[in-house]
Amino acid sequence: MDGDVLCPIGSEEDARTVSEAFASLKLAGLVGAREHLRTASVALSAGEFSDSVRESIHAVESAVRVMEPSGDFSKALSKLELKTNLHSALKKGFLAIYGFSSDEQGIRHPLLEKEAPAVDEADALFMIGACSAFLSYLVNKSRKTGLISAAQAE
Repeated sequence: MDGDVLCPIGSEEDARTVSEAFASLKLAGLVGAREHLRTASVALSAGEFSDSVRESIHAVESAVRVMEPSGDFSKALSKLELKTNLHSALKKGFLAIYGFSSDEQGIRHPLLEKEAPAVDEADALFMIGACSAFLSYLVNKSRKTGLISAAQAE
């Protein structure tokens, strides 16, 4: 996927999506987001599925932090919604995916009543693909609206 990182991927389309995310992040200079995506790939390859899900969403959070310095995911999407044609249903979908990673114990928050997070390889494959597509979308939309360059100049 990114030089020397091999990552299990469900299809050629998924592989292309992840590769395009790496390229978009590199072009935009988002090294933190790129590193989180690389770490998600490594974790997926190692069978560490909850770690892969967490790192996938951290990659998105890292890009969002550039758009919205507070790191508030909803605020960043609202900025994007105001400046582009981001449909409200798509925004809700992005928020729901983010919510999954926040709600499931053992991904972004500690385990409390479980022995392990309730995620498997299919969840991790979905999240790395969805987050990669979302990253490319965020980067391309944000560059067109100036949300990335404006935030990087601060």
